[in-house]
Amino acid sequence: MIMPVKVISPKYKRVSSEINLVGQRVEDGLVMMEEYLDKANAAHMSSVKVIHGIGTGALRTALRERMKHLSYVKSFKDGDYYDGGSAVTIVEFKQ
Repeated sequence: MIMPVKVISPKYKRVSSEINLVGQRVEDGLVMMEEYLDKANAAHMSSVKVIHGIGTGALRTALRERMKHLSYVKSFKDGDYYDGGSAVTIVEFKQ
């Protein structure tokens, strides 16, 4: 008797715990962040780091505004001192 095999999509098999968007333009950074967060959420990660740098703050502001509208994002906050402070946003997912 042959047992059915459950296939797990390799697409989301390995997702990094952080994404570095330093130097990206706002439009490109938003696309990259949303694709990354989709993958991290699909991989059932509890939280991730989004590294955006400090600069003018335009990228950070745009990323956080978009996060407010993503249904799977539970919360987000500045990183701790050792995580990178305000140059990093820690994103927690709903479980």
